[in-house]
Amino acid sequence: NFAWNGLDYVQDLIKRENMDSDFEMPGVTFTTLRGHEKRLEHFTKYWQDQPRSKDSVYMDRATVSQALNSDAFSGGCRRPHSGQVNPVKHSRELKRIAEQAGAQIFEQTPVLDIEDKETFFILKTPEGEVRAKHIVLGTNGFTHLLPPELGLKRAQLPMFVYQLITEPLTDEDWKALGWKHRGQFYDKTTYCPPTCRTTVDGRLQFNLCDIYVGEGRSMDEAQKVQFYDAAERMYKKVFPAFQKLKIAQRWSGACSIPFDVRSQVGTLHNGRISYAYGYSGAGVMMSQNYGRILADLALQRKTELTEHWFVANGEKGHAKFKRFPLIPGLIAALRTYFEYERVS
Repeated sequence: NFAWNGLDYVQDLIKRENMDSDFEMPGVTFTTLRGHEKRLEHFTKYWQDQPRSKDSVYMDRATVSQALNSDAFSGGCRRPHSGQVNPVKHSRELKRIAEQAGAQIFEQTPVLDIEDKETFFILKTPEGEVRAKHIVLGTNGFTHLLPPELGLKRAQLPMFVYQLITEPLTDEDWKALGWKHRGQFYDKTTYCPPTCRTTVDGRLQFNLCDIYVGEGRSMDEAQKVQFYDAAERMYKKVFPAFQKLKIAQRWSGACSIPFDVRSQVGTLHNGRISYAYGYSGAGVMMSQNYGRILADLALQRKTELTEHWFVANGEKGHAKFKRFPLIPGLIAALRTYFEYERVS
């Protein structure tokens, strides 16, 4: 219910604040490729037990083939209760609301170091220093780059998402694509699922994922164009109608994968630092939900949100902070596994 409530919260927030976020509820179709029927069976059984999934539609191979105009899939599950936003527009609107409430926002101001003075922190930036009694860490896929003293170096691994977006589709393009539903689809065949969604201005946005931490913990993987090319080849193979579509733009960004693939939220340094990261690709909605918990933790409010079992605050009955184990070659092994999944 926590995730569903987050979607409700975003929907209510957009309506209440009159946000230009391109919010819509087109639904989502989850699939697996042919030959992976067992994984689809496991996934659909999971959703059958969820309290707000009664309106989900379980689709056999023929139904998915007709709905998505592709014979690449073994079956699927369609969930009408699913929303999406334009994340850039939504972030700008959140900034507008925060500034109207009196917040000061300093963009392009990296924190170079954090010094703990026990009663307060000193945050060092290129333009000066900031003192703070409490720090909120919302660094997600960049969390491993924080100062080692915070103890978050092995908290997560960055997963790069290589995005491509088409030019607006013509009526002829939509007819050739043959999709029965405008919206999103996630293929759950692999650990890092490729996804595709329609946009309100009539485009297709699709991606491919890869996990990486470079030498010196650099983030230069985002510059490697072969993943864009691989994504384009894959979607053209799965959906023949993609052959004629023109790509308007390519870009990439890092999301965050924790050790147990569950979002992490909690406090460190005796409650003086609160953090949230690790949305595993579902951050647009989930980060809004976790943001409410971060606000309560920063203000030291004990609420229904902070009492969720997954909030790691050091108290009995709550989750514990988790780290990736120190295993030599772990990242290389993960990358080999993901490459095997992509080509198998």
